[in-house]
Amino acid sequence: RAWEVGAGYRGVEVGRESGHGFLVTLTVPLALWNTHQPHLDRLRAEHAQLDAELRLLRGRADRAERSALMRLVRALDALDGFPPAQRDGELTGLAQAAYDAGEITLGELLDAYEAETGFQLARADLAWEARRASIELDRSRGEGALQ
Repeated sequence: RAWEVGAGYRGVEVGRESGHGFLVTLTVPLALWNTHQPHLDRLRAEHAQLDAELRLLRGRADRAERSALMRLVRALDALDGFPPAQRDGELTGLAQAAYDAGEITLGELLDAYEAETGFQLARADLAWEARRASIELDRSRGEGALQ
């Protein structure tokens, strides 16, 4: 610990008087600073940096999961608003019957086919978006085939 102990003989003179004595010394280093403090400061700074990065990554993961869940819920809600696929031919069937009876023109019949095709495409797009959102949700949770 760098301590030093010393002892020795000492002669002392004060004015006309003189005397003999024994001298004992003890040297103890006084630590005014911690020599390990820079290392501790560096470790604390690294810990703070890693903690901040962890919070950032957790926040991103939570937001990605919430986003995928919201996309899935919205797509499923929109799909619920569409009539079931079993009723796809009803509009064109009614339009065809009306055209055969002479009640609507060819343009109106084609508009009915276009509208039904648009509904089918919109349903397919929403189903596709729901599948993508479901896959993204599984991936953000660490589930599924893609990890």
